[in-house]
Amino acid sequence: MSKREIVAISDHIDGEDMGFLVYEVAREFTNAYAQLMAPLGLTRPQARVLACVTRFPGITQADLCEYIGVGRMAMSGLIDRMESKDLVSRSEDSSDKRIKRVFLTRNARKLIPDMQVIAHRLYSKSMASLNAKDLQTTKRVLGKIKGNLQDLTSDS
Repeated sequence: MSKREIVAISDHIDGEDMGFLVYEVAREFTNAYAQLMAPLGLTRPQARVLACVTRFPGITQADLCEYIGVGRMAMSGLIDRMESKDLVSRSEDSSDKRIKRVFLTRNARKLIPDMQVIAHRLYSKSMASLNAKDLQTTKRVLGKIKGNLQDLTSDS
């Protein structure tokens, strides 16, 4: 086997390892997020919906599906449960009655400061051993990988 073939094989293995590592980091991040939000009485999807609606008040239910990464039926059930807990409210769009917009309730707005403290703790703890240069490089590299994957899937 030539040196070039060995390098190509090791590059392939490293790429696979990177994919597994990114997946495992995302899974650990997700698990930690869920565990830290549980004392607030929130599931991970509920906390993500609240975070999204905080950033984008009146977001459509369809856009929430895209952001959270769930189907329309799952989102409808999630929003139903959150409405029953008085965390969100839905209202019809003024220009198109088929569109439902989602808003935070007063009860949800009371949870946001605690959610922000938890999110800050999660991010600061997960990045604690990284210096600013490493973090900047990691963000840049992950951004390039994401762009490459988007290019790959848009070509299909």
